[in-house]
Amino acid sequence: MPSSSTPIERAATGGAHTNTAASPVLGDLAAAQSGDRGSCGTSGDNEYDDDSDYESAIVREVARFEKEIAEGDNPDAPYEPYITAVHARSRGYAYRTPGVITGRNHHNLSRGEEGVLQLLDGDQSECANIREQFAVPVRLTWLICKKRAWPHPYNKNKPAVLTLDFLVTLRRGGWAGIDFKKKKDLDNKDTKRKLDIVAEALRLAGATHEIMTEDDLPRVKLRNLRFLHQLALPYDPPPLSGLELELVEDRLRSALRDGRTLIFDAAQRISAPTGIPAARLSRGAMWCIACHRWNVDLNRPIGPDHPVTFLK
Repeated sequence: MPSSSTPIERAATGGAHTNTAASPVLGDLAAAQSGDRGSCGTSGDNEYDDDSDYESAIVREVARFEKEIAEGDNPDAPYEPYITAVHARSRGYAYRTPGVITGRNHHNLSRGEEGVLQLLDGDQSECANIREQFAVPVRLTWLICKKRAWPHPYNKNKPAVLTLDFLVTLRRGGWAGIDFKKKKDLDNKDTKRKLDIVAEALRLAGATHEIMTEDDLPRVKLRNLRFLHQLALPYDPPPLSGLELELVEDRLRSALRDGRTLIFDAAQRISAPTGIPAARLSRGAMWCIACHRWNVDLNRPIGPDHPVTFLK
């Protein structure tokens, strides 16, 4: 069953899937690969082996990482994901999704990542900024592995850049990292190793790390969020003018308050006395839901042929 808490709440407080970078698999891998090219500190690492004082070097790299994270929240600093949907090897499941919170296209490399984005974008009371495919500084991840005798992933004879699916800025302050993985992939040692390294880098920078799986993606809520997404975009004009909304919003809400009346039936009831077509009124009601003017239960189907359940 999907968790009832939001990904932001779990990431900020330490949920069931929170990664603490304490997985014993790293030690197992380090022992198993002690003579392997994948281990940190083997020949070929000289480009990254210029500081034997790993503790002080990590402190410096963490300070740079924290600065990079904070500066990325500056609206005048446009964000570019490390990997884009255009360049990713994704078997056709890469998505560019316009963001409600950020106002820019987000690059998601799987259907699961797109689902996490929808949940984040729909949680505007908690989420202030979303950065996807966020690169963790390779110097920091390599130093962490060097100090802890963990094997660092390599790409073409150089330490690979590890990315975070989402780095989220919390309105309450601070940052949360979120990675989406299918449950079956969590048993993979390489996957566990990468997640643990990233989680440790985030921990040192004062951020949390949450791992989400398909169990954390509620189907009905996601269907609703995808349906409402276009209405919520900041550059899409609302279906009703300001004067029309002022005239009909309370009437629509009152007509739907019983939790049994369908949205379109309520719109038809109000259409005659106001002269506004029922189709626009129906769309206006869904716009109020999409823009969080109405607090309704998104775990129940939303649409013209459905009622709504208001939450307190």
